[in-house]
Amino acid sequence: MTGFDLTNARGNPINRRRFVAGAGTGLAGAAALGLVGCGDDDEAEAPSESQSPQGSTQPTATPEPKRGGTWKRGAGGNISLASLPFQEAGTLAGGGNAAAAGLGLVWGQLVRMSETKLEWEPDHAKEWQIAPDGKSMKFTIRNDISFHSGRKFTTKDIAFGLDQLKNDKWKSAATAGLNPVAEYKIIDDYTMEWTFKRPNSTVFEFMSLFRMVDMDTFDQAAQGKLVGTGAFRWVSFDPVKGASLEAYDKYHLGRPYLDKIEYTIFADAAALAIALETGVIDDSALSADEAVRFYDNKKFKVTKLAAVGMTPITMRTDLEPLQDKRVRQAIGFLLDRERYQQENFVGRYDELGRLPWPTYSPAYDKELDKPIYDRARAKDLLKQAGFPNGVPTPIKINTLPIRAYSPAIAQLLQQEGKEVGLKFEFAPLEYAAMLDRFYQGKLDNLWIGFGDSGSQLSPMAHVRVSATIGNDIITHASDPEWLAARDALSNGASSPADYKRFNNAYLDSAHQLPLARGVGVNFEGPRVKIVRDFLGAPVFHKISVV
Repeated sequence: MTGFDLTNARGNPINRRRFVAGAGTGLAGAAALGLVGCGDDDEAEAPSESQSPQGSTQPTATPEPKRGGTWKRGAGGNISLASLPFQEAGTLAGGGNAAAAGLGLVWGQLVRMSETKLEWEPDHAKEWQIAPDGKSMKFTIRNDISFHSGRKFTTKDIAFGLDQLKNDKWKSAATAGLNPVAEYKIIDDYTMEWTFKRPNSTVFEFMSLFRMVDMDTFDQAAQGKLVGTGAFRWVSFDPVKGASLEAYDKYHLGRPYLDKIEYTIFADAAALAIALETGVIDDSALSADEAVRFYDNKKFKVTKLAAVGMTPITMRTDLEPLQDKRVRQAIGFLLDRERYQQENFVGRYDELGRLPWPTYSPAYDKELDKPIYDRARAKDLLKQAGFPNGVPTPIKINTLPIRAYSPAIAQLLQQEGKEVGLKFEFAPLEYAAMLDRFYQGKLDNLWIGFGDSGSQLSPMAHVRVSATIGNDIITHASDPEWLAARDALSNGASSPADYKRFNNAYLDSAHQLPLARGVGVNFEGPRVKIVRDFLGAPVFHKISVV
């Protein structure tokens, strides 16, 4: 095919350095790459022997997993289908939309992350060719994939999904934010060509997150009819009770070992933890306060996942008294992150810091990231801003009571504020109201309780996906240097100088104050063996009951 370099996943020329700098991946479940919700990221666990790279020496033969059985999972919040399939906003700690949004679960992927190393592998797409100028791509899909309805999957279905992303409904979704496709051309049922908006190194990340939806039932997803090409069929659903899924016998990567997956929704974090403790469910993520008693319980395996996103305090920069960045910076120095972690307001393994990047991102800066708690420095900044005797205008904090850390941290911040002359008032919101006002840019002065997820590997993708970094309407941030540094990364700048410029501008603007970068932890009982990829996402068709 003239003008293209053959680039299939088995002979992928993208080396580790280029991959990490220019393309990332998203996680599923509690770590889903939703714009608003919880996130996970930290260094990935080393692959287990059963997940060793192809060709490596095994000390002992790995027995064939047992077939059959049901994986019983817990969800800590109602399962909302209204935003699916292209948005994941609303994923709550403990499961939530993981019942429907997990990559490869109900909906398939064009490419997927290797189980053992930082590399894209084929899934629906079996090979691809990228033009030397990086402006277009030709790829071929498998001819043995069908939807759960039995209908054959073709390039027309990919085209249908791409057309849906033009709808304003999906503007805030990760797949819409990362979408590099300006035009597409269907060559035949199994071959397609994409022309990019710009030479775009996030195309593989987009391909991994872009879900393969059924055009015949797409408009019925919110009512509970989910038809995809993934490892499990969506069987039954109750928004307050849970969901049931069954193995798809004709799954193109092999019939799943499990027969069923059942999700049960629990009313609160404590009930979810008790269900795990008593064996009602097999595994779950847990809130930070409930997780404490499980860390050292030998009955449970503690699986530390790769992290994505963070828990931030975010600010409106267009409202008094936060229009002056020195006031915003002062609040940053009042955040006692180590105390928050010690008192279980953030997870035990979460990365404390002042930057949005995980420790293994090429944009990460160890020195700039060091947490700083300095009340005297905060007071001096307020003095520089013209408030030597305190700020008379109250600062409203929107809290999210369903996440216990949100009002708890707000109360600690209120105490710190009194010491330097800042008055904080609380304005609690329900989740739906906070989500609605968030995307309209109409929250109050600052808010605690909304995580801000993004790509954990690619700085470019992270900036494009992140709602509060990449969307001016949320924070109304308008500092010229900040906007220039952010846009440079968004458009592909990737040198150490570019990252340093971004980090300094980010800290100076202080419109977002990371509390911690969430490192997902899953607590797993002895009944189920959960196989995960390099970054911790479940490989659903390989999970089995022991």
